[in-house]
Amino acid sequence: MKQIKDIKLTNTKSTSGGFDTNSYGERYLTFWWEIKSQSINNASTTIKWYLTGSGGSTTRWYYAEKFKVKINDEQVYFSTNQIQLYNGTQVASGEYTLYHDSVGNCSFSAYAEAAIYDSWVNVSGSGSWELPSIQRASQPSINTFPNNSPNFNIGDTITIHMNRASNKFTHNVYFEMGEATYTVAEGVTDNCTLDTSLSVISQSLYQLSANSKSYTNVVKVDTYNGSTKIGTKTCQYIANVTNSEPTFDVAYQDTNSTTLAITNNNQQIIRNNSTLQINFTNAEAKNYATLRRVGVVIEGVGTYAEITGTSANVNIGTLNLARDTDITVSLLDSRGFITQKTVTITVLDWVLPTAIISMNRVNNYYPETNINVDASYSSLDSKNTITIEYRIKKTTDSTWGAYNTLQDNVQSQFTADNLYEWNVQVKVSDRIGSTTYNLPLGKGIPILFIDRLLRSLGIDCFPKGSSSLEVNGKTIFDMVYPVGSIYISVNNINPSTLFGGTWESFGTGRTLVGVDTSQTEFNTVEKIGGSKYLQKHSHTLSVPQYTGQNLWGLPSYQYTYDTYQNQVRTTSEAGTGNSGNLQPYITVYMWKRTA
Repeated sequence: MKQIKDIKLTNTKSTSGGFDTNSYGERYLTFWWEIKSQSINNASTTIKWYLTGSGGSTTRWYYAEKFKVKINDEQVYFSTNQIQLYNGTQVASGEYTLYHDSVGNCSFSAYAEAAIYDSWVNVSGSGSWELPSIQRASQPSINTFPNNSPNFNIGDTITIHMNRASNKFTHNVYFEMGEATYTVAEGVTDNCTLDTSLSVISQSLYQLSANSKSYTNVVKVDTYNGSTKIGTKTCQYIANVTNSEPTFDVAYQDTNSTTLAITNNNQQIIRNNSTLQINFTNAEAKNYATLRRVGVVIEGVGTYAEITGTSANVNIGTLNLARDTDITVSLLDSRGFITQKTVTITVLDWVLPTAIISMNRVNNYYPETNINVDASYSSLDSKNTITIEYRIKKTTDSTWGAYNTLQDNVQSQFTADNLYEWNVQVKVSDRIGSTTYNLPLGKGIPILFIDRLLRSLGIDCFPKGSSSLEVNGKTIFDMVYPVGSIYISVNNINPSTLFGGTWESFGTGRTLVGVDTSQTEFNTVEKIGGSKYLQKHSHTLSVPQYTGQNLWGLPSYQYTYDTYQNQVRTTSEAGTGNSGNLQPYITVYMWKRTA
């Protein structure tokens, strides 16, 4: 027998074990145990125990007595006989049955003592151990295919395994759902099945998972040994909701009265004009879920709306699409299930009408002007039409003339005085919109024009006078002698006969003086003043005091002091009142142009 001197095993799950008592004169006892058998049905373990003498190989005990062994404080051996022991001599042995608790656990302790030579106890020892558990209440499990997990879809038939420890065990199986419990089976040995498509099961699970794609709870199993309930254990299950996506019908329509009047078909969507509306009808959530939201995704852009009842309308508005387009519509329920459908909408491409316009005066300068408009516009399934109008005005005018109609790609003609520049406005309209073009029409005047009838030459104009040279509507003489010019000549000929225009005699009897704004007499144009006569006048002479000098430059004679001192003298009058003081002049004929 193995010696385990001074070793004390405590609280370890063991199938065998023991201890050595303290020693006396190198002598001590060894207690050893091992499992003989276990009973699952009775939840018990029977051990075999031994008590032996220990010490040196030649050590012998004399007068050993009062041997005692206790298991769980129960005395299982006692002897007062004195014996002689050699090392390894067996003192006693026995069996002892231990019972496990309701969950299958069991621990025990042992104590041993003896007296050597003396009448009192002088060697003793103890130990405690935990036995391997004995499975009690069965641990159920749900191992579904293919993941070998507790997941299953509502409506599946599942197998619940008992995993029992004894063939004497039976079980009552319960399926927990919220506050409700469904009895699956009673008296089950190894396993049982549950059809979750049963209305009482499936409807409860659907209600409990109205806002989730799965529901989690437990299967409960009570384990019995005969009529004795051993215990209760559970295993988790996860019931998945499947085949419960919401259903709906969907359609679209154009709700714009203007475009409907053109197409007469609410299934034709005119680009950038029709008002697209998506209509959800007959919407239904499945298995106690509720409807949450509808969605429309067009070209990656989503529009969403809440849904109440069984229908919803989603107003998309206008679409900038040039071709038939697939759109994705969806319906979301409270579980997060989404049902999607694809709808193809018919699109009629539309853009504003355009035109290529040609316009020019006849021979590039006559008032008659040719115009042609080649329009391009969207067909709209052959339901569109085009209207072409034009109007004109002089560039100097503020208002336009009335519109006139043109035919598409048909040359027409209008008259615009070629002496003026004109604005021409062309408007191309279809049944939806219009495009306006503003075009300039220059004067119809050539750079050089010879009028053979008038025998005149016009530069950038048509000459109006006979035998004249005119530039931009003015003769050379108009440019040299504009209105207000002064013509001076030694010939008494009215310049109108030479240059045209209206002339009047000007400055008769007067010389010309330039305007001088600093002089009052000359500060404005055509101001008249001055006289050709010298008016009568006299001069005042102041004579200074005589100083003995001849102040007057006269012959020398004696001046009287009293006569000349401090006197004033006045000269005699000069001028006759009709003699002129004019500068030298020569008379000419002067004319002023007035028109």
